[in-house]
Amino acid sequence: MMDDKEFMILKDGSPNHSSFSYNTSEVFDISITSADIFPQCTWSVLEHIGRDHFPILIKYSKRQRVVINWDKFWNFEKVNWDSFREAVDICLASEPMTVDLTRSWTIFKKKLSLTRLD
Repeated sequence: MMDDKEFMILKDGSPNHSSFSYNTSEVFDISITSADIFPQCTWSVLEHIGRDHFPILIKYSKRQRVVINWDKFWNFEKVNWDSFREAVDICLASEPMTVDLTRSWTIFKKKLSLTRLD
């Protein structure tokens, strides 16, 4: 079944089971993953926590391509805060908040986004 479905076994050969009765260590536990994510996975045995099976840590490290649009970043050092405060006051005065906070917030954001802050 593992061959048919192209599954891979994650393990590094470290023992993950200890027999206190026989004072031995074995590799009992395995983890299975699909072949397409296997290269991004690491498998390691953690420190003993008092049971016969050691905990296993599986890390999935997929690199995500992130496209950064530098045009959308704000430079807060260049903000004219006095102008911003004035624009917020004008927005709030022209359309006071109501019980419908979702609607009020939407209107406020729209008005503020149309305001020029030079």
